[in-house]
Amino acid sequence: MKKVSVLISVYNAGRHIKESLDSVLSQTLKDIEIIIVDSASTDSTSDIIKDYIKKYPQIEIKYLPSDKVNTIAESRSRSLKAASGKYVAFIDSDDSINPEYLEKLYLKAEGGDYDVVFSSRYNRRDSGKEIFYKVWDYNGDNLLITPENRKEVLNKTYLHAVVIWGRIIKRSFLSENNITFFDSLRASEDLAFTMLSFVYARKIAYEKDAAYYYRTDSKNSFTKKLFPMVLGMIKGLAELRAELDKRNIPHKDIVAAVCVPASDILVGYFNKWNTGLASRLSVKELKDLFVHIKESSALLLPKELLSENRSKIFKIKNNLFLFAMKHNAGFIPKITRINRNLLKIFYPSK
Repeated sequence: MKKVSVLISVYNAGRHIKESLDSVLSQTLKDIEIIIVDSASTDSTSDIIKDYIKKYPQIEIKYLPSDKVNTIAESRSRSLKAASGKYVAFIDSDDSINPEYLEKLYLKAEGGDYDVVFSSRYNRRDSGKEIFYKVWDYNGDNLLITPENRKEVLNKTYLHAVVIWGRIIKRSFLSENNITFFDSLRASEDLAFTMLSFVYARKIAYEKDAAYYYRTDSKNSFTKKLFPMVLGMIKGLAELRAELDKRNIPHKDIVAAVCVPASDILVGYFNKWNTGLASRLSVKELKDLFVHIKESSALLLPKELLSENRSKIFKIKNNLFLFAMKHNAGFIPKITRINRNLLKIFYPSK
């Protein structure tokens, strides 16, 4: 068994895949396998990968091309099923890692029998500028998750570390708890997967000396397309809610894993002045989104919990959003966003 399986999903990644593969192949941890799932790329991606396989025969590189364009969730699932390592590490095809990334994470995980070990993260632009992004928000560099603190962990995971890269995950932890992707999702597949993972995680840790470099200005990034991203989040949370109900997960954990993120996406978006990702959509897109939310009303934050850690501003915005959805008035969230921008001018946050 390899120590780590590195899982990379690609689609027309010719622009950056060399940099990403070079960073993996230069790792100080050598007992690894690399699994690349290609979703029917039409550029130079396939040729580049085949060249690397010939150039590095000593490294186990599994190339799994597809004859059709799959969802990113399908590609992630396929790479996970093909993995044989003790741990898995997802890396996006336009990102890179520092040379000791896998070794540092592996040693940390082995030293404490952790289910998940986070790395540090830097947002990198093509210009070379790097900005540190906080992913760990706990005292110390490890945490035992209990029924008492799981709600806090789920909330902080959503706020800081909802993506699936920038960490290694014990593969047996995923298989024993049947944690996988919802293959129908065309975007934001990592939200549902990550929240499902942290419903079950027991022990987690942080290794600051392992650095993941996330490219923020990739032309192929799905996050550039807001409506598919928001719709993917909502659909993913709806599927997650159904799955957690079926597994008889405690209600308070379901609220923390599903309802809080959904309300934040639609209304809150991390801070009291914002009005949610949904308010950035066009009126037509908002109306389309309303349809999906109405079909999954269990996504919304229960009324009795609205007062918990929620400001008066959030409550007002939440009621406006519910009114807009009830009356199919997509212009209301747009107006609230305009008002938010005006409020920021006259009452700037401190």
